[in-house]
Amino acid sequence: MIDTMKKRLQSDKRQTALDAGLIIGLCTALPVLALALLGNRWPEALFQASLGDSQILIGCLGAIIGALVYRVARGIRPDRLAASLQIVTALVLTSASYAVVQGVAVYRSTAPGREARETASSWQPLLSLDFNHPVSLPSKEISDFGTGAATQSEGHLDLSLATKRDYTYWYPESGTPAVRDFHLEATITHAQGSEDSYCGLLFGWRDNEHWYAVKLGRTNFEVTRNPGSLPHEPLDGIRELKELSADTPNRVAILALAGRVTVYINDRQVALLDGIDTFGQIRLAGQAAHLAQPLRCSFDDVRLRGVPVA
Repeated sequence: MIDTMKKRLQSDKRQTALDAGLIIGLCTALPVLALALLGNRWPEALFQASLGDSQILIGCLGAIIGALVYRVARGIRPDRLAASLQIVTALVLTSASYAVVQGVAVYRSTAPGREARETASSWQPLLSLDFNHPVSLPSKEISDFGTGAATQSEGHLDLSLATKRDYTYWYPESGTPAVRDFHLEATITHAQGSEDSYCGLLFGWRDNEHWYAVKLGRTNFEVTRNPGSLPHEPLDGIRELKELSADTPNRVAILALAGRVTVYINDRQVALLDGIDTFGQIRLAGQAAHLAQPLRCSFDDVRLRGVPVA
């Protein structure tokens, strides 16, 4: 009888260890797997740093919460609470905890973009384009430098380029207000193109060869100045954005105030430049470089607020 009780006790211990291992293991593995799958679809919304860091965080959090839920469940009603219920409880608590932590981090990291929008809220609306209604489009441009065309479809504007050398094509050809202090934002999609091609916003535009550019690449961005000759002058250099997915829509914004230019992508501050003469017009642009691959840039929801300069 004593041997039977010992065997039963050992069996109960093994079952307890198996239950604990199952709950903790699943609460570690399932959130990590879910995070990896979601990361392919919503990288900007999910990660403050990188996928690896986030997976480590959610894995540790899941293991700790899974262990705590198991201990509490065993203490309350060890014979009545099924392992499946404990797993579901732990997963819900893990997801809620991570959502709070990540939500706070994303909210804080995107505060600069919201503050810039608030700074410009009292300025005069100067331009608003959502491309849901027909707009005047320039004719196709064919030159020794390349071919550029603007088309409108499904509520956005597409700029398409084909070239074997540095070539910038923009919209509109003329007519935007001249500003010095302004807030410009647009949704940009780098829909097609090579690694050395860019989609972006031109500001301080005075003529075809004098302007500044905020350029969004496949995995990076840069700020440059066209002084009237090639090569263009890099002002912020090329910076990789690991969380950026250029073939999905990204909200790009520029705040120019008293010679200081701040650049935002998805409301996160990515560049700060001082001593810039920002006077001029604005343009939407695509820029191809040396790789002979077609480039297509899509633009939507363009908004310009500023102080017009006579």
